[in-house]
Amino acid sequence: MLTSEECDALIGMAEGKYDRVDDTTGINNYLDNTMASTEANGEPTAVNVDRVTLWKGGIAGKVIKDVDERISQVTGFPPEHFSDFQMNKHVKGSAHFPHFDVNEANGVMATITLFLNDVEDGDGGELFYPNPLDGGTPVMVRPRKGLAVVHHNTDENYVFDK
Repeated sequence: MLTSEECDALIGMAEGKYDRVDDTTGINNYLDNTMASTEANGEPTAVNVDRVTLWKGGIAGKVIKDVDERISQVTGFPPEHFSDFQMNKHVKGSAHFPHFDVNEANGVMATITLFLNDVEDGDGGELFYPNPLDGGTPVMVRPRKGLAVVHHNTDENYVFDK
């Protein structure tokens, strides 16, 4: 989905701007008040993850505009429906625990995960879907620089996953 140069540019834009996530409330994006679980139950959904939001608005440069356009072509959603980019930097021992991306207030219908670097097999970083709806084998996606994974947060009737 992304070129190596675009991945490196996004990483460069975020450098020095990260904050450590403290999401023991279940809310891990205060800007959008996104619930990363079905309810704020005091269980953390991420540990040792550094996060920054890259504001797009009127200051988006060519890289962000190009990425937005490509995401729009792939997903069919217009760029004006996209949120700002939320970048997570994982370090040794960091993790996201199983959760749903839910925000019924603003109707986030899909999440796109873009991998900005390669990770050696066995070093973590995988997306893991433990319960496919078809009852099949769990799915694991290994991080590869430039790879994108789109997953919808609602069913065909716009009911949020829970």
